[in-house]
Amino acid sequence: NSDPRTADVEGVELLGERQMKFLGDWVGDWRGARMKAVLSQTIFTAMATTHGGNRERLVADYDTNGWPQKSRNEALRLIRKAFAVHIAGDQHLPAIVHYGIDEHRDGPIAFAGPAVNVGYPRWWEPAQPGRNRAPGDSELTGDFTDSFGHPLTVMAVANGAIKPSGTILERLQQKASGLGVVRFDKPNRKITIECWPFLADPSKEGTQFPGWPVTFSMTENYARKPSAWLPIFQVSGLADPLIEVSQESNGDLVYAQRIPGNSHQPGVFEAGNYTVRFSEPETGKSKEIKGIRAGEKTGEKIQVTF
Repeated sequence: NSDPRTADVEGVELLGERQMKFLGDWVGDWRGARMKAVLSQTIFTAMATTHGGNRERLVADYDTNGWPQKSRNEALRLIRKAFAVHIAGDQHLPAIVHYGIDEHRDGPIAFAGPAVNVGYPRWWEPAQPGRNRAPGDSELTGDFTDSFGHPLTVMAVANGAIKPSGTILERLQQKASGLGVVRFDKPNRKITIECWPFLADPSKEGTQFPGWPVTFSMTENYARKPSAWLPIFQVSGLADPLIEVSQESNGDLVYAQRIPGNSHQPGVFEAGNYTVRFSEPETGKSKEIKGIRAGEKTGEKIQVTF
């Protein structure tokens, strides 16, 4: 009968004022960057359901960054503005999850890498199969709600054995110890996450944990569905320009990303006027277009020449 709202204590911080300011500055700083990642000790959701050698169900796992909920959501709203993937550890449960903030899959994607030596064991054993999973996918994947009330989508997970046996190394393998690798395909803005059991031979095909590797587009780290669109911008004179989209009503940055190529149509999440800024952060070249009205998706084009 745990009420997740009791964890959302007013005035309690998750990252703290200095880290939140750093994140806000970092979201807009793309010097030398084509893609972005956030590293932290642990993931921002309470995913594991079963804990410890006695296999106890833990209803509210405070050993995660899923709480306090308001502070957690503020951090993820900043992180997704940079289309950043989240890389973490600590859970002793290798998994890829797609965070939800207001709804499923509207936040960044996170990889909780496996421990090299799993000590304290955790398992993902949801009471019901995941919703909206692809045909043939494991019932452990799909849409769920975590114990703090957050929408949670599990893309891949590797549970360890309940009673490992054999040699020390064999027991490590059975407990889902292993190694994770995150690969960034900068020209195509894609991310591939690989995950191997402790004793696997990475040089051989088919030796990763079931469900891996997982490849997704960088833009899936801000997969919130647009409700309005700006015109198609065609940029000449810059390679892989940075685009920053800001609301004119409050000056807030909606998002920033380096786009591959020279053509892009930004989606936004509410009607209104927007400012779009294109730049090359390394040289300081920039151009800004103000007063662009968001509306239905059309073929309207705006040429931006440097």
